[in-house]
Amino acid sequence: MDATVDGMTLLLRTTVPGEPAQYRRTTFVTCDRDGALRSFAPADAGGRELAEPEQAYSTWTELLGHAVFEDSHAKRTRETRETSLGTLECWRYDVSDEDGDATFWFALRYPGMPVVYETRDDRGDVRARTEVIEIVSP
Repeated sequence: MDATVDGMTLLLRTTVPGEPAQYRRTTFVTCDRDGALRSFAPADAGGRELAEPEQAYSTWTELLGHAVFEDSHAKRTRETRETSLGTLECWRYDVSDEDGDATFWFALRYPGMPVVYETRDDRGDVRARTEVIEIVSP
């Protein structure tokens, strides 16, 4: 919460095998003690928005809730990972539940959403990978 400030932007790339990469820019328009108004827009690889952004307000509790995993369905380990943001020390969460298998890497250096997350099919092959490729904080 304290690390997220008005105007902070994230550029995300999502890749699905056999399909072109898709990009999305998320901007924290305004942040207050209870939550944040964010805007979302599809973007090109350079981060230029391709459509009018949509906006949504979420409380910090709602945003933090996305990263709550049941102990019985998750394994947490420490891992160094190469990312588009550089080499990062991360908490890696391997999660298996009714939604399937997924892995999330939360960088110690960048509080907030995972810097990389993957979903896998029944054979363990990656179905989709989303990675934060740029963070700009005013």
